[in-house]
Amino acid sequence: EPYERVVIWLGREWLERRSDPGEALDTCFDTTRERGFHLLRFDAERRLHYMQRIQQLEEALRDRSFGAARMADTLCQQMLIDVNRDVLRSRTAQEERDSYRVDPKMEEVLRYILDHLGEELTVESLSKRFFISRYYLMHRFKAVTGYTVHQYISQKRLLRAGELIRAGVPVMKAAEQAGFEEYSTFLRAFRGTFHMSPREFR
Repeated sequence: EPYERVVIWLGREWLERRSDPGEALDTCFDTTRERGFHLLRFDAERRLHYMQRIQQLEEALRDRSFGAARMADTLCQQMLIDVNRDVLRSRTAQEERDSYRVDPKMEEVLRYILDHLGEELTVESLSKRFFISRYYLMHRFKAVTGYTVHQYISQKRLLRAGELIRAGVPVMKAAEQAGFEEYSTFLRAFRGTFHMSPREFR
């Protein structure tokens, strides 16, 4: 099935400069190479923790306010610390395979949201589509992602709009394609996330 891939390029020198004696940030890569198993698999909550980390990193890399570069650098280090802890916590490749558990319903909801950002997405419409109560959807979604349904959809729409703008799509058209009905709402949310206007971003 189609899936979203995020690639983060890390330089050896960058890793070395930020490592402490006896705690190299590339330990996770050496460990997985020795095990011959380069895949970390988690339950849905831990996996979505990394999605949040990546989203925060993306936002920091696009930010232009004070300390943005330092913030991005720090977030990347935090994510590497998480990866190292998870690699060192998992004892064997087989245990990693055996511990792979997901929340199929929430992953289905997340996939649907990403595939239908340009359409109407509300708690009500999602609960009807997936035959779950509004309360369960809101409660479980927050527990799994750390975001409310509205916050998550808004952030994904803003990131989609940013990609479209960067690809040369006119700003108003990008907002519409990303699912924003009101341009004023989009503009306010965009400035709040990227700390610049869409035209400055472009």
